[in-house]
Amino acid sequence: MTPQRIAAFFAVPSALFLAACGGGSTSPFINNATQGTAQVRFVQADPKFGPVDIYFFQSAGSQTTTPASSNLAFGEASDYQAQTAVPNTLVARAAGSASSSAAVTACNLPPLTNANYSVVIADQNGAPNCMVFQDQNYSSTLQYRVHYAASLYAAANPTFASVSYGVGTTPAAFTVQGTSGLGGFVGTSNPVTQSGSTGNLALASGSVFGVGPAAAVGATATALTSLPAASIFAPGSFTEPDTTGTLPYSTYVGASLYAIDCTTTIPGTPAPIACRNGLALIGVFDSK
Repeated sequence: MTPQRIAAFFAVPSALFLAACGGGSTSPFINNATQGTAQVRFVQADPKFGPVDIYFFQSAGSQTTTPASSNLAFGEASDYQAQTAVPNTLVARAAGSASSSAAVTACNLPPLTNANYSVVIADQNGAPNCMVFQDQNYSSTLQYRVHYAASLYAAANPTFASVSYGVGTTPAAFTVQGTSGLGGFVGTSNPVTQSGSTGNLALASGSVFGVGPAAAVGATATALTSLPAASIFAPGSFTEPDTTGTLPYSTYVGASLYAIDCTTTIPGTPAPIACRNGLALIGVFDSK
């Protein structure tokens, strides 16, 4: 375990001690209700663990007793929540366990400012840690961004330090629109990853997103794994509301996709998400 991870785990009992002495807080975010300068969501992308409760609080304050996100299952992304630009700590515990129970992981995060972010729980050298991705901030053009969070896949396949992504009409191949490198973990020199360039979200019915070997924009690439546009989740659920896959959809401002490690099919309603060769592509609509 790295020194940063050790420090993160030792920080948890300290926060619990402060909560016990001072009464703690029942708010998901400590002192953050009126100071939000970033939008943060959480993604459970470590296939070794089931659903988790996410506690998120200012590192200098006491730990919360109410989760910021409850029962977040593997392959699921929460909705955005406002957060202040100060160092914060994420603690993930087995879903339904007490707020004082042992942590699945604890991550000390850098200040996140003036943008949307995804905090993704993924495997780092056999232990869960957090990747932080900066999401798209939208103006007039609806777009999507692909985050590469499949650390186990990248470790087992050194040539896939980055992947290309794009859109096609079948699960087998796609036209490359950009490239994304593997996300950096908290505690490394690159704790916040800005993924590759975005593509236009105006897609015809039946479009399929794909990720594959790094390739030039405009090239045709073979998909390592894929995701039908109709299988993008609503935030905080496995519900796939856009049954036709025609994008943009409803009032959502865009979509974020995550290439993650997997060992089995990920639930989805009405269609499950395929796990192909240890790699899955999940998507969630952006509410902000």
